[in-house]
Amino acid sequence: MPLYASVEYPVNVSSDGAEIVIDFDLGRSFLWDLYGTREFTLFPWLRAISTAATGAIAGTVTTDYSGPIEPVPNASITVCSRSPAILRARST
Repeated sequence: MPLYASVEYPVNVSSDGAEIVIDFDLGRSFLWDLYGTREFTLFPWLRAISTAATGAIAGTVTTDYSGPIEPVPNASITVCSRSPAILRARST
């Protein structure tokens, strides 16, 4: 199956070059057939974007729960641009 990357807006590339990220959007890639087979259909949704437009977050998740401050192994974080509660309130 061929995969295509959507370029949602023109990607600015300076004369020095740019780093382009190919992002797999998991939430848009699996379509649920609610009224038919009640199964997921894979519709790969990829997007190409310049890293200059995405920003970055770096750091280490730590805890002092058991005494000294130490890194949390296998930590997972979620970053939202707005409060999920606000997004739900607007969608209803």
